[in-house]
Amino acid sequence: MAKLNHVLACEHELMTKTAVKAMLKEENCTLEQLPYLYINDPAVEHLISTGVKVVPGSVLHITRPSRTIETESYYRLVIEPYEGLPDEELL
Repeated sequence: MAKLNHVLACEHELMTKTAVKAMLKEENCTLEQLPYLYINDPAVEHLISTGVKVVPGSVLHITRPSRTIETESYYRLVIEPYEGLPDEELL
């Protein structure tokens, strides 16, 4: 687990394929339904700089402190950044 050196930075951890399958079943969702995190996000770049092999398609487990419970878990699918303007049909 790699932690950025900032008070507001949350812990990011690369999930194994087995853990991803179990999480998707538990959360009753598909990989495509997960929120995205770009590969050039500072937290992802930090993981890569520490030797973690993060590639597009990887899933990260993010742990954040919570006021009501000790920690809360979030999951993000790593994708390539979008380049160019969206099609007019999408606007």
